[in-house]
Amino acid sequence: MEELGVRPNDSIVVMVGDVFIKLGMLDKYEKLKNKYPPAKWEYRYYKGKRCKVLAKQASSFEETEKHMDSLIEEQELLSDLDEEVNTDKTNRENKKRRAIEKKS
Repeated sequence: MEELGVRPNDSIVVMVGDVFIKLGMLDKYEKLKNKYPPAKWEYRYYKGKRCKVLAKQASSFEETEKHMDSLIEEQELLSDLDEEVNTDKTNRENKKRRAIEKKS
């Protein structure tokens, strides 16, 4: 990034930081956070004028994202359990039918 003279935005820094955490590279994560701290202020345009406002911290976005991830995982688990229950029911029904057919 330094060679190009470009500073990554906060969302990219957060994404790369999450990857470092998942890979267990905590030293690189700390270096990244120290080199590119989250912005405290950002500029927005209000009625054609540039205004300086406090920026939302990435931690609030991370919490929302983690909450959404947990909801998705919970939904997947529930759907897997539903599939297991449905297959168990069909297996029991098939066994009952076979037993009835053998008796006949």
